[in-house]
Amino acid sequence: MTETVIRFLQEHDALPKVNTSILIAVSGGADSMCLLHLLQEIAPRFHWHIAAAHFNHGLRGEEADRDERFVEDYCRVHSIPCLCEKGNVAALAFQKHLGLEEAARLLRYQFLDRACKALNYNLIATAHNADDNAETILMHLIRGSGTAGLQGIPLQRGLLLRPLLCLTREEILAFNRAKGIPWIEDSSNADDFCTRNRIRHHILPLIKEENPRFSQACRRLADLSRADETALRAEAEQFCAPYLTDKRLPCSSLLALPTAISSRALRLMAGQELSSDQVQSLFKLCRADGSAAIIQLPDLTVRAEYGWLNFNPSFNSPLTERTLPEKGSLLLPEAGLCLTITEEISDSNIHKSFTKYLFKSNEVYGKITVRHRLPGDRYSPRGRGCTKSLKSLMNEARIPEAKRDSLPVFTDAKGILAVYPFGPAQRGKPEPGDLVLQIQFQEMTPHAE
Repeated sequence: MTETVIRFLQEHDALPKVNTSILIAVSGGADSMCLLHLLQEIAPRFHWHIAAAHFNHGLRGEEADRDERFVEDYCRVHSIPCLCEKGNVAALAFQKHLGLEEAARLLRYQFLDRACKALNYNLIATAHNADDNAETILMHLIRGSGTAGLQGIPLQRGLLLRPLLCLTREEILAFNRAKGIPWIEDSSNADDFCTRNRIRHHILPLIKEENPRFSQACRRLADLSRADETALRAEAEQFCAPYLTDKRLPCSSLLALPTAISSRALRLMAGQELSSDQVQSLFKLCRADGSAAIIQLPDLTVRAEYGWLNFNPSFNSPLTERTLPEKGSLLLPEAGLCLTITEEISDSNIHKSFTKYLFKSNEVYGKITVRHRLPGDRYSPRGRGCTKSLKSLMNEARIPEAKRDSLPVFTDAKGILAVYPFGPAQRGKPEPGDLVLQIQFQEMTPHAE
């Protein structure tokens, strides 16, 4: 059994390095006592340092306290450092509106993380086995999971390591009996109050009548699914890479991808798990007719505009009205711009820059303010020979709806002087040698205020 576990970890490049410190989660049940014994047996070969950690969930009264004493006594006899903590799972479940199983898991892993940090250990080992993995895959299938759910329980994730995933519960019990390893039974494991127990007691035994090696088959399925997921995710990441900064994807290119890649691209760009229905809604959004459409997801707004799918545009808040200083700088974080205002004599290059707006000083009336667009805004862009509404200009330039209220509109006492990025108004146009007011624009990274 020892060599089976070592070989399994080596095959998956998960064998802890020499001198690694491993905290072992020990409930006192057959699986965790097997894990504790195995790692204690293997530790001298690789100079590992091991300790045990037991969390008392406070749900089974004297029985739970008995489990804690059992683990403490075993570790004391076998000279294994042991940390124990008691929590109130029922109280957390009530406060957070969680199920008891979910609350217990949350508190247990919080404790293990704290204990690992307190001891300055490198890994946390848990006793999940091949049957646990099969149960997890069945739970995912019953709930309608996609291929990601077929990966089951990962061998390693962050600090967590599960060395017994190569062993069935039957193999673990046989090993414990052969080695004389004691364990205690958790009476709640016999109840059918949770989905996992019902699968364990009723569904998995029926399946094993058809295929006694079903748990091993699930482990192979998990390995293959994880390899497929890794490859498909890499393809999706490669596709998304050029668009991550702008948080948008080109609809036509996205729809041209195989669904296995495009669906993962959507999840990557959304930065959250999406249901199959949500993914289909986003595909439908990509195909929508018209210049703009929108879908609201949890903490995320997705817009389809002019052939692009825009994600999370909420950082573009409406521009707050400000008065420009006569000289100096002004930050407009909503627009992602820094303005520099100066007064100087114009030269022959006054009409050749898109990042500098110049106005004849004696044709600026009062102080200049900068604000967001308002309904009915119109002005005459310099050199266009016409007056147009801002709405028309923005439509022509295909400015995303989410960004329109953050574009700066400059006004004085007579009306609009300029709109960025469309340029200054026709009025106030200077000639070489005129005293001019200059506004220079420098882009900065936009952020939420």
